[in-house]
Amino acid sequence: MESLLIVDDEIEICELIESYVGDMFSTVKMATTIKDAVEVVKAEEFAIIIFDLNIHGLNGGEIFKAARSEGSPNQNTPSLAISGFFTDNFIEKNEGTIEMLKKPFTGEEITDKVFKMLSEKSASDIKESKESMDDIDALFDEPSVESGNEEPEKPVEQNQGSNAQSTDFLKNLTKK
Repeated sequence: MESLLIVDDEIEICELIESYVGDMFSTVKMATTIKDAVEVVKAEEFAIIIFDLNIHGLNGGEIFKAARSEGSPNQNTPSLAISGFFTDNFIEKNEGTIEMLKKPFTGEEITDKVFKMLSEKSASDIKESKESMDDIDALFDEPSVESGNEEPEKPVEQNQGSNAQSTDFLKNLTKK
């Protein structure tokens, strides 16, 4: 299991979200200021980041920007913005980049959203892993090109007789 970061200026909201989805993660961290959230996002990797867009009157989107910044371990971490008010401009600009959930939300709504995000992340991780393995496999599928020889090397057959001889040799040693 992985870690979750919840950022809201109301600790009660953080705790409420944790009560709904905390069991899906091995660790849940909470921050109530943008400054604290930006520091932790730049230092620790999370499976999902949930953040309020309005934290003490400041733009919670700064947390998302910090997560996507160069050197951050969260450049590809799925994020969920929560807010009582999403502007049409925000939705249009961020649809497909950030998941969004309007406050007030139910436990079922946030649980479904986080479960969907984790499922998509797992599918993406599996695809990336498979692509990496395909790249590694391709390295071993390439024909050997040594001294102008265009044909791949043939596998060396194992001599079954040598195994039997080794076994007989070991038996004779133990008899002495």
